[in-house]
Amino acid sequence: MRCETGWLDCNQNEKDGCETSAVGRASHTVIELGSFTACAVGCEHGWSDCDGDPENGCETQSKCH
Repeated sequence: MRCETGWLDCNQNEKDGCETSAVGRASHTVIELGSFTACAVGCEHGWSDCDGDPENGCETQSKCH
């Protein structure tokens, strides 16, 4: 699926299209391995992705406990 600039299709669900914003405290990398595609989240310094949900990115302003 092709997404508009600033959006990613991380869950490969055509019903919700490009559901993940690539703008904000997280930087997303799309990883393609054959027919499998996933988004990896890299957080800015001081922020963490504690719940693993690509839709809210780096939601915690600290390290995960």
